[in-house]
Amino acid sequence: MSTRGAATRDRLLSAALALIPEVGWSAVTTRAVAERAGVKPGLVHYHFPTVPDLLTAAALTFCTDFATHWLDLLTDAPDAATGLSRLITQLDAHPPEDPANRLMAEIALAAPATPTSARA
Repeated sequence: MSTRGAATRDRLLSAALALIPEVGWSAVTTRAVAERAGVKPGLVHYHFPTVPDLLTAAALTFCTDFATHWLDLLTDAPDAATGLSRLITQLDAHPPEDPANRLMAEIALAAPATPTSARA
C-alpha cells in the first residue's frame, strides 16, 4: 500500500473511532466516516469492503493500542506492585466522560453481533 493509501486508511480508522462513541456502533455510516475523514465515500469501500469491516479494524486498532499502553505500564515497572500502582493511577486519572469509555462499551456490545468474517 502506498504512503498516501496508508494515510487515507488511517484517517478512515480515526474517523470511525471518533464516530462510534458519538453515534453508536450501528449508526456509523459510510457517508459519515467519509465526511469526517475528508474523503469521498467510495474510498471507504476501496479500503474496507463493508462498514462492519471498517468498524472491526478500527476497534482492533484501538484495543491493540490500549492494551499495549497498559502492558507497557506493567512491563516497564521495576516490580509487580509498582506496575499495579501505575495502572490504578491511570484508572483514577481517567475521566468518566472520556469518549474512550463509550467506545469501549460500544465495542463490547457489538462484538457478539459482528460476523466472524468481519473479525478475521
